[in-house]
Order: sequence, then C-alpha cells, then structure tokens
Amino acid sequence: MQTRTWLSIPALAAAGLWWGGCAHNQTAALPNLTSSRPSSNGPAQPPVAETPDTGQADLDAMLRNEVLHFDYDQATLSADDLHRLQNIADILSKHPKLGVRIAGNCDERGTEDFNLQLGQERAAAAQKYLVDLGIDAARIATLSYGKDRPINPAHTSEAWAENRRADIQPKSQNP
Repeated sequence: MQTRTWLSIPALAAAGLWWGGCAHNQTAALPNLTSSRPSSNGPAQPPVAETPDTGQADLDAMLRNEVLHFDYDQATLSADDLHRLQNIADILSKHPKLGVRIAGNCDERGTEDFNLQLGQERAAAAQKYLVDLGIDAARIATLSYGKDRPINPAHTSEAWAENRRADIQPKSQNP
C-alpha cells in the first residue's frame, strides 16, 4: 500500500501541475469570447424609441389625390363619395388629434359669387357627412375656391366635370 501511496502522491502532484499548467495555457491561448466574438445579430444597435402611431401617415396616404366629384350646380354626394368619406372617418375616429380640410371647387361657368357659394356648399356637404359619422366639426375645416383653382383649364364638358369637386387634405397642409 505504501508503494501505491508513494506513487499516488507524486502522480497526483504531477497531474495537478500538468492540469493547472494546461488550464492556464488554454485560458491564455483562447480569445475572450464575450468581447471579440461578433454577435450573430450584427453590431449592437442603440435601442430605438418607439414613436406613437398618430395615424398621420395613414391619413396622408388615404387623402393623396382624394377628390369628391359633383354634378353640375349640385352639392350632393355620390355613393362613391360617401364610401370615401366613411374611410376617412374611420381613420379620424381612431386618431382624435387629426383633422382635414375640405376645399370646394366649381367649373368656370357661373358668376364668382355663385361659384364661391356652391363651392362652400360642396365642402359643407362633405363636412356634414363626416360629422354625421361622429367626427367633431372642429376637426374639419371648409373653404371654397369657387372657380379660381381649376385642375383642368380646358373649356370642355370633361374639364368642367373634373373641376366640379371638393379636395380633401390633412388639416396641416395647405390646399
């Protein structure tokens, strides 16, 4: 037994030095995995602050070139116009800080006063429908340009039909 004990003590001491030396050398030889290893997700990015959804982008996209069209000397909304206004009301309902501006326009026929009044009636018809859908009237600005802002300057029935309209834009923009 003593031989075994005698061999065991030096063997254990040698093994301890060998393992200790190997561990020390391995640690020194290995790179620091936490600092030099690139992340699989790429470089670290600073946290991005979430911006609240104001709905402005949705409203802007919906209102891009949004136009209501009217018959000659009329301020009556068509079924298509009512559908467009319903979609606008849906966004406005979800985002109470948003508003719209509705600008009534007419064709070149008629007097200046008549066309200004008719343009206002067209804008007011759209406003009334939005209010009937639950949108606060204070969020809807209306104005009339009469015949001063034609989108088609031709003097044809097709041009006149294009000019009998109400343009709808976000309230923050100028019509």
